[in-house]
Amino acid sequence: MPQLGDIQKSTKYVKSRKIWASCKYCKKERWVQIVGGKPRWASCRSCGPKFTDNKPTGVSHYNWKGGITKHGGGYLMQLVDGDSPYWDMVKTRSKQVFQHRLVMAEHLGRCLGTKEIVHHLNGIRDDNRIENLALVTLKDHDHNTLNAVLQARIRELEKELVILISKGNI
Repeated sequence: MPQLGDIQKSTKYVKSRKIWASCKYCKKERWVQIVGGKPRWASCRSCGPKFTDNKPTGVSHYNWKGGITKHGGGYLMQLVDGDSPYWDMVKTRSKQVFQHRLVMAEHLGRCLGTKEIVHHLNGIRDDNRIENLALVTLKDHDHNTLNAVLQARIRELEKELVILISKGNI
């Protein structure tokens, strides 16, 4: 049985050194990785979560951004409290809702259904001003989106046509 403070040298395959140390709470002894000449963890796996729950979370955390994060699709997600009247809109374990849906729900004074779609009129996904949002059906949303795409393509083709005419190719 190793003694407290014994160091296990790194092997050919494992390049980290370990020290035989005891947990500062339960005094259970185990091998711990050495970082900066000291054991990496002062407590064991069973004691760590029990005694480190005093870490700041939420508003008291140093990196708090108001509960708003950016979704991969460019949309903003907002944290919703459990006592909020809009809690029914939360569908994920992260307790977040798309911010544009939350803004529209607050404007209407009710939760949105799963089949109700909030459309960004200017196409900018993180512009969640109520003036920029419209509540539409799936059919209307598909129609409006397709129209916007087709109109943009028509503008591109008109520009190419002007260039070809000016070069005398047509």
